[in-house]
Amino acid sequence: MKQIHIFSIAFFSTLLPGLIILEMNKPWIDSHNPVLTDVQLPQIQNGSHTNAFTLDLVQSAAIPVSEYSALTHELEPPIPVTAGTDTNVHDSDLPLIWREHIVRSGENMGEILQKHQLPVQPIIESASDIVNLANIRVGRVIKFGYTQESTKPHIVHYPMGEDDTLVIEYQDDEWFANTLSTQYENKEDVRHMVIQSSLWAAATKANLRPTNIIELSQILEYDVDFNTELHPGDTASVVVEELWKDGEFVKVGNILAIHFQTRHHDYTAIRFENEHGIPEYYDQDGIKREKIFLRSPIAFSQVTSGFNPGRYHPILKTHRPHNGTDFGAPLGTPVRAVASGTITQAAWNGGHGKFVKIDHEDPYETSYSHLSKITVKSGQYVKKGQIIGHVGTTGLSTGPHLHFQMWKNGVFIDSMSADIPTTNKQIPEAQREEFDNKLADILPKLEVQPVALQLD
Repeated sequence: MKQIHIFSIAFFSTLLPGLIILEMNKPWIDSHNPVLTDVQLPQIQNGSHTNAFTLDLVQSAAIPVSEYSALTHELEPPIPVTAGTDTNVHDSDLPLIWREHIVRSGENMGEILQKHQLPVQPIIESASDIVNLANIRVGRVIKFGYTQESTKPHIVHYPMGEDDTLVIEYQDDEWFANTLSTQYENKEDVRHMVIQSSLWAAATKANLRPTNIIELSQILEYDVDFNTELHPGDTASVVVEELWKDGEFVKVGNILAIHFQTRHHDYTAIRFENEHGIPEYYDQDGIKREKIFLRSPIAFSQVTSGFNPGRYHPILKTHRPHNGTDFGAPLGTPVRAVASGTITQAAWNGGHGKFVKIDHEDPYETSYSHLSKITVKSGQYVKKGQIIGHVGTTGLSTGPHLHFQMWKNGVFIDSMSADIPTTNKQIPEAQREEFDNKLADILPKLEVQPVALQLD
């Protein structure tokens, strides 16, 4: 059978070599796997998607083996559900009988609707402005609502995300679609953490969800290389948005601010909506945290070999310059472009195996070696963070890893210590007062003094 989609991130080698992020339907996870009730697949690159793949979770400290087996087994047949009234979407006073259908591998919406004696085209077209029902996901739970005297459902619920449900209802001889969103009361809270073994362990202890931890790492991924720059004793304070409903805490929402202190540097990030209403993260000086280059081509992995002009080659048995950095990661791990640019090579390249090279803005170039798969073509323009291939062991390689190289003006440089260029994009003058007011409010919560940070 086709397995549930799993997107892998090889976290820190000391604790979680096989942590996974699941692209799954929330209701299904809630009922089958409470350990991962809040996991979603992060969008790593500007609206584009990565290819999903499967990782063995036995070594993961976060997910028991029993939970993993529950995620990959053949899904159960549709489950009948007892009657209940849904006053949010149904105008009638009659109670509704709900029946659920869990999407199985190979199924499509058309055949599922037909099984429930519903017209396919009118329903799919009614929702076309909201979601493409031709692309439904395995594991999602579709609910069908019947009245007591009806033999066909007249309401269909399809979960689009953690808090949004597509509602399709038959009224006046037509099908109409709209979105039903969960409404929360927002509160603020501060979570403090001390790194001992990994960011994941510390953040989990501070009651952050997997999605929050991924978001935190993405906010700082331009400044902190989580593969090499975390040490025991590093600290973080995070102002978070708490979401409450009916007087009960439900989950942590957006990260509003971060103060992250490593052995050598301090980093502060403040969430602030730009002039277009899009939330971005800025430092204390109002400079955007996002940089031209990502710190690493793999979100989380283990550096197995650094830049070393005199390195002894394990296969060739001779001293040979190692003009790059090796990242150990499971076979198939997505590899991303560290900056936007044009693909100049995407083919087999001798000992480098399957190889991709990118020409960025002058004077930088980067390359990615030993890939198992290349997902771009020569001449193609790629965006920062876009997936260009997957970790492999092709060419002269002793095992799955990525050999990453960077050039400046045609000369090899150490990407781990190079002075990476920044964008220096600042808060617009028209928003400066608003930003300064927010800064004055939020810095005391982080216990940060309102002074400019010195960043290398």
